[in-house]
Amino acid sequence: MKQNLLALALLVGVAAGVLVAQNAKGPQPAPKVTYMSAEAIAEALAKGGPALTPRAALITRDSAHMVAGGRRDVGGDAEQHEKAYDIVYITEGEAVYVTGGALKNSKQTSPGEMLGGTIEGGEEHHLKKGDVMVVPPGIPHWWKDAKNIRYMIMKVNVP
Repeated sequence: MKQNLLALALLVGVAAGVLVAQNAKGPQPAPKVTYMSAEAIAEALAKGGPALTPRAALITRDSAHMVAGGRRDVGGDAEQHEKAYDIVYITEGEAVYVTGGALKNSKQTSPGEMLGGTIEGGEEHHLKKGDVMVVPPGIPHWWKDAKNIRYMIMKVNVP
């Protein structure tokens, strides 16, 4: 029950972020509603790779948001987004996730996007099933270590 409430709160937060981002741009065409069954989500989590890689299980994406199922068995590159929140909900496994600090050996991959290397300093978080991380724009973050982790990743872009 607690996990269901947490997931519901997480989804409400994503929806609110999308609405704020859309309203800041002025009138927009009516957004498309996306529905996926629990079975489809479970399949996305089982086959998905790191978010935004060819192995990611993309659920929905537009200019304001992205939702995908992710999986990691090892750490990854550090990253930082100037105008995007990363919201991660852990569904399985364990990981060490670092936030804050300074990017080391990363490079700009597109405007406002840094990727690569590691983080110097920062705070380590030991994530497990049911945990949620909300990383605001401008905060470096890094999957330092991962052990069979499965997660939902939601990205909300801000103006």
